[in-house]
Amino acid sequence: MFQKQVDAISPAEVRPQAGAAESGRGPSIDLTESGPPATVLEEMARADETNARLREIGCQLVFALSADGCSLQIELRDMDGNLLRLLSATEVERIARRGEVPE
Repeated sequence: MFQKQVDAISPAEVRPQAGAAESGRGPSIDLTESGPPATVLEEMARADETNARLREIGCQLVFALSADGCSLQIELRDMDGNLLRLLSATEVERIARRGEVPE
């Protein structure tokens, strides 16, 4: 069952519903006007730009569980899915911020 965490809702999101006071239900939460914050949309656009740069040179980033299933690893793969090498978080940050793809 889906539930939105009430403690994460700002008071501006709580709107009285017509007839709520008469029915004794109190205010309700309007979930029809929700969407990601602008900062999230900006980050998604930057991630898409990074992905496009990688595709131009025939690469892709893959996030996968390690063989033992205990950690996340970041893989640089060619467009056929062949593993080129594992990347550190620092290398991924360089790719995202500066467009530097490690050899």
